[in-house]
Amino acid sequence: MYAKTLLLALFAALAALTTVQACSDDKDFTWTYTFDGRRFTQHCSFLSNGNKATNTKRRNNHCSRNNVKRNCKKSCDNCGSNEPSNCKDSSSFRFTNGQSCSFLKQVSVQRKSILCGRTFNGIKAKRACRKSCNNCKSSEAELETTVDVVEE
Repeated sequence: MYAKTLLLALFAALAALTTVQACSDDKDFTWTYTFDGRRFTQHCSFLSNGNKATNTKRRNNHCSRNNVKRNCKKSCDNCGSNEPSNCKDSSSFRFTNGQSCSFLKQVSVQRKSILCGRTFNGIKAKRACRKSCNNCKSSEAELETTVDVVEE
């Protein structure tokens, strides 16, 4: 009986460790972007090494890129489940304007990125609107792109 209990505890610890490892930033990952006519190369730490306002702005600008979201999971708060069945929008979630997640289909990519990064009534939109916010497991086949950042 003691051996069974010990084995179950060991299994639970390993499962927790695997979950923690899965939700981390890739320390070797970098991406390049253009701001104000200049090219920059950044690591995931760039998304969290400023003050709160700066970090929010950086996450809104960069975490919407699939390669950044996939490789900077912790910094982009993208540690959700990778199960395809969990890739759906909440039917009960509402934005401040009363709209559901489907509202995001009507807004620009930049506005969608901003809305998905915000919290409404204590709930993060990207968690409630997983499908609409593209907050599901990313395809490894996605290609990196360089984008112009609107503000820094």
